[in-house]
Amino acid sequence: MNRRGFLFLGLSTSACLLMGHTPYRQWQVYRKSRLIFVVSEMDEVSLRLGSTIAPALAARVPESKAMMATAATAVDVVKLLTSAQLDVALLTSDDAYEALQGAGRFKGPAAPLRTLAAVGSSVLHLVTLSGQGITRVSDLKGKTLASGIPGSPTETLALRVLEASGIDAENDLRREPLAGAGARAALKERRIDAIARADLVADDALRELAGTPGIAIALLEHDETMPRIEAKYGPVYRRATIPKSAYPGIATDVGGIAVAHLLVCRDDFPEEKAYRIVKALAEPHDEAMLTRPPLPFHPGALEFYRGGSTPR
Repeated sequence: MNRRGFLFLGLSTSACLLMGHTPYRQWQVYRKSRLIFVVSEMDEVSLRLGSTIAPALAARVPESKAMMATAATAVDVVKLLTSAQLDVALLTSDDAYEALQGAGRFKGPAAPLRTLAAVGSSVLHLVTLSGQGITRVSDLKGKTLASGIPGSPTETLALRVLEASGIDAENDLRREPLAGAGARAALKERRIDAIARADLVADDALRELAGTPGIAIALLEHDETMPRIEAKYGPVYRRATIPKSAYPGIATDVGGIAVAHLLVCRDDFPEEKAYRIVKALAEPHDEAMLTRPPLPFHPGALEFYRGGSTPR
């Protein structure tokens, strides 16, 4: 991306990136005086997480003047980091891993990314209506699935689970690019047979659906696909449990697969800044943060997790 390709951000806390409106030198001065982290508009959960992270960082590290910006896709987010227009982003663990490898839709030079923190995780929910004869993933063959917005974390994870379950997503079922309220309405009206949704547990939208009078939902277990997915796509996911208490009418815990939401930065991001960001978001020796991520920790973040002092 050349100098004319850099992006202008408005001064609001959640800014939308727009193409080429500010002189490059002015933009560089502007961004160096603020911590601007960028999120894909396709990643609904990271957008929600980012909207809480930005004010938290701005309050706890006032000199950062932290703010969130958005780009159209995860590919655009990575381009902003690799072109050094921005230094920090929120990415899902599968996207961050592929960008680091220069693989998949990020095919090309490896992106110089490092982990600052894991700020949350989304579990894939495969939701259907009870009594429809769909009790396992393989039963989705011949059915209609709302697989999420094309290019979204939901679609990526859902397609990989289907593949690992022996389902050809192009030929063995019908997919609708529905998400959110549109998908829920279609399931209620039985225009589709199931919904794929990667979200936090317990997702408010699914709780609302499960609590609708006359509606009884079922969640399809799929954690057994983890070894096959990991063998093909790498160590980017983890097994997770959706507890029966998360949604009305669910009788047993359900095994699923989760994707982490990672705050990442360029590998040349200053260690002292990385340390202060992580300190503002986490407690020392947080075991969840110290679990090996799919891309290496930034040295400044690792120093914090090890209980060290602020790097100089």
